[in-house]
Amino acid sequence: MSDQKANLDAWRVLQTVVDAGGFAQAASQLDRSQSAISYSISKLEQQLQIELLTIQGRRAVLTETGQRLLTRARQLLTDYHDLIGYAAHLQNGDTAKINLWLDGICPIQRIQKALLAFRQQSPHTRLKIQHGLGSADLNQADIVISPSRLPDKNHLLLDTIELLAVAHPHHPLFALDCPIHPSSLKPFIRVILESEQQLTTEQSWPVTTVHQAKEYIESGLAFGWLPVEMVTAEINTGLLQPVPLKYQQHDRISLYLQYPLTDAKSESLQRLVKLIKAGVDKQEINGMT
Repeated sequence: MSDQKANLDAWRVLQTVVDAGGFAQAASQLDRSQSAISYSISKLEQQLQIELLTIQGRRAVLTETGQRLLTRARQLLTDYHDLIGYAAHLQNGDTAKINLWLDGICPIQRIQKALLAFRQQSPHTRLKIQHGLGSADLNQADIVISPSRLPDKNHLLLDTIELLAVAHPHHPLFALDCPIHPSSLKPFIRVILESEQQLTTEQSWPVTTVHQAKEYIESGLAFGWLPVEMVTAEINTGLLQPVPLKYQQHDRISLYLQYPLTDAKSESLQRLVKLIKAGVDKQEINGMT
C-alpha cells in the first residue's frame, strides 16, 4: 500500500458512485466532471493497491474487497459528518448537555413526545434526566418541572395532577368506621412524596417516584395519594381501593415548567422549553414570553 493516505473525499466519491448507480450519476450529484470522478476512484485504488470497482456491462460494481472496505468507510464518513456537525454546534455557542430535573410526582408520559422531538432536532445535545424530590441539586438543573416554584426562574403552569388516597383492599384501614377521620390515620404507614400537601402520619415512608409509591401501596404495606390516571385501572379491577376519608380524599398538585430568566442560554435549551410548552395548554404566568 502506498504511504500516501487515502482521503475521506475519495471514499465519499466511491460511496456516491455506488449509491447513485454510476460515474455519470455521481458526477451530477457531486457537481464534478465525470473524468474527475474516474480519477478520484483510480487514485484511491492506486493508493490502496486494491481493485475496488469492476465494470459489468455498463455498470461499475464493487468487488468483494471493495464492498467490505466501503462498509467500513460508510461508518467513517457518518462519524466524520457527525463530528463536523458537533463542532458547528459548539461553535455557535450551543450547549453540549442539558440537565432536566423532574419532581417525583411528574409522569414522564406527559412530556414524552417533546423529549422524542428534541432528540431528533438536537442530536448533538446530551439530555440528562434526573428524578427526585425536594430541592436537592436543583441549582445544577437547567430546566425543572416541579410543584415548587424556584426563585430566579421563569415559571409556566404545565399541568395540574389530581391525586386520590388509595390502599390495597385488604389494608387494615378499611376495617375502620367510615368515613375515616384523619386522626385515625396516625398508626398506619403512608408512602409520601415531598411534593404532597396532605396530612402527615406518624409513620411515613419517603419514596423517590410515584411508581415506587404505587408498588408499596399495591403490596398492602402502606397507603398513600397517587395520581388518578395511574390508579384508575387498578381500582376498576379491584387491585386498589379509594380510602373513604372524611375529607382530603382528593387533592391536586400543580406542576411548573421552570427555566432561567436570562435569554443568554443555548438554542437547544430554548428549543426544549418550546417543545415542552407545545405539549401542554399554555398558561402564562410570572413574566413568560
